[in-house]
Amino acid sequence: MDGAKTELGKENFDIIIASDILEHIENDIAALAAWNRTLKQGGRIIIFVPAFRFLWTGHDEANRHFRRYSKLELLALLKKNNFEIERSSYWNFSLFLPIGLTRIFEKAFSKNKKNMRDQLYELKPAINQILTNVLSVENRILKVVDLPVGLSVFAIARKKR
Repeated sequence: MDGAKTELGKENFDIIIASDILEHIENDIAALAAWNRTLKQGGRIIIFVPAFRFLWTGHDEANRHFRRYSKLELLALLKKNNFEIERSSYWNFSLFLPIGLTRIFEKAFSKNKKNMRDQLYELKPAINQILTNVLSVENRILKVVDLPVGLSVFAIARKKR
């Protein structure tokens, strides 16, 4: 995917929502510059990306990700591309510790590291409901505080005038 090659014109949009998109684009700097051009003056971008390189697995490779981001990396990219940060935080804090530890142990003890793949599991409805409730609580917490870590990072930024 080449996010830098857009045919969306200049200053056509009030908002861009890029949810789990930027990590699929090889040249993320050029993509953000292109997205900035398509925004009207004062327009906003809402962006979600996967967090932390150490969480990288075969799942990222299978989905053709080029990278994962820290909050500081994402904010630096946005600032470099003429955005003012309005809000940023990690998200999916609740699962960070169990998923993080699982991935660290998998990497440390996997016999075949090159073929190590993340696996998708079909969750039982009860477990899915529990996780939905956990994230619902987390979303309420996010209304008042930013989270220190998470499986994803998001930012809301405005095109500088």
